[in-house]
Amino acid sequence: MKEGLDAFGLNQYPIVPRPEAAFAAEQLFKLYLEQLLILIIRHARPARQQAEQQLMSTTAENQSAHLGKRIIAYLEQNLSAKITLDGLSAQFNMGRTQLNILFKRTVGTGIIAYLNRLKIERAKAYIREDIYNLTEISNLLGYSSVHYFSRHFKQSVGMTPSEYARTIKARNEL
Repeated sequence: MKEGLDAFGLNQYPIVPRPEAAFAAEQLFKLYLEQLLILIIRHARPARQQAEQQLMSTTAENQSAHLGKRIIAYLEQNLSAKITLDGLSAQFNMGRTQLNILFKRTVGTGIIAYLNRLKIERAKAYIREDIYNLTEISNLLGYSSVHYFSRHFKQSVGMTPSEYARTIKARNEL
């Protein structure tokens, strides 16, 4: 700072070098200013990079959440279709592994596990409504056979669809 005060007058505008200034005082002052600016830029860059990284990760999280919602909507609308990871990856223009990883990160479970749970919940609702028989429910949910549907239902719920229907009817009679 002393070099600057010696080279230039204090509170003078425009800044004019003093004639009695030491040799190269003006050049030394410029170098100090450059050094100060370099230090400021160096310290500001990590903060800016960190802010950019946070923005990018937030954007990626938002995109993952949006993709998860789109997949869920697609699954809900197409329960009767035969849905595969290959078909979903083609539908959403993404590799099957990457698609499943993003979905699992967003929803907390894999796509096929979510689809199976969705089908079972819909089957339980159909049974409670008592509009369709088990074969019709099996067809509505895209199962290849009523036997496969019954086996899958029992694995998930712990009872066959017929047993579930009987318990629902018994509860309704109480």
